[in-house]
Amino acid sequence: MRSVAANAGAVKDLVAEVRLASREQSRGIDQIATAISRISEVAQSTASCAEENAAASGQLTAHSQGIHRVMLRLRAMVEAR
Repeated sequence: MRSVAANAGAVKDLVAEVRLASREQSRGIDQIATAISRISEVAQSTASCAEENAAASGQLTAHSQGIHRVMLRLRAMVEAR
């Protein structure tokens, strides 16, 4: 009978350890899920910024080409005098 009681106590201790480990694992999984969610947000933000930068770059290129054409016309007008 003592053996059964001792084994029951050992099983109780093991169950408590498993419960604690499960809680820790659950917290770890929650932290990983939060980190993955944040990484996803940052990736989306980065992609959005890259898109905006590409659009702005295209606009700047178009403006600089327009300014270059105006400069060429001004130069031609000055040289024609």
